Amino acid sequence: MTNPVPEDNPENLSEVAPADSAAIPTEIGSVERRSYASEILALHIQGRKGANWFYWVAGLSLVNSAIILGGGGIFFVIGLGLTLVTDGLAAAISQHHPEAVWMVKGAALVFDVFVAAILAGFGWLSGRRYLAIFGVGMALYLLDGFIFLLFQDWLPVAFHGYALFWMWSGFQAFRKLRVLETTVQESGEGGPEPLPAT
Repeated sequence: MTNPVPEDNPENLSEVAPADSAAIPTEIGSVERRSYASEILALHIQGRKGANWFYWVAGLSLVNSAIILGGGGIFFVIGLGLTLVTDGLAAAISQHHPEAVWMVKGAALVFDVFVAAILAGFGWLSGRRYLAIFGVGMALYLLDGFIFLLFQDWLPVAFHGYALFWMWSGFQAFRKLRVLETTVQESGEGGPEPLPAT
């Protein structure tokens, strides 16, 4: 019985070995890179969504301020308790001292814009994956929730908890993203480049 691929005939080896055998490692590496890229992108999106909650809180807090300083009696429960208390005090002082209404409400509005700008700054830096800033922002928002807790206003307390849940989810996603990027770089497995902080 003859050997279908004689050892002394190297030309016949091409009939047995797959034609694209050299491409197999590249294909596997490509699959790994796509898997890494997909996971990194998903974590990045989740992290940005969590950071964006700072913008929502800042924006709705300013809307609350405009409503209350304008004489309204409703507010968004996801806004800040700090600005809400400030605006309530300004409105009360204005009723007792109508001659100083513009000065008092103007000062309250300046304070509200300042606080909202700081909160938006937390959102921007958190979105750029400064995890320490992200954590400080969540801690301050948690403390703000205690203002509503003192007044036993449970709906804003619940919404603070809801917002904090999504902030925490984004924070955790950015932490995992940092670990994954470090692992890929250290392993030298040809993973994708880290996503830029945007």
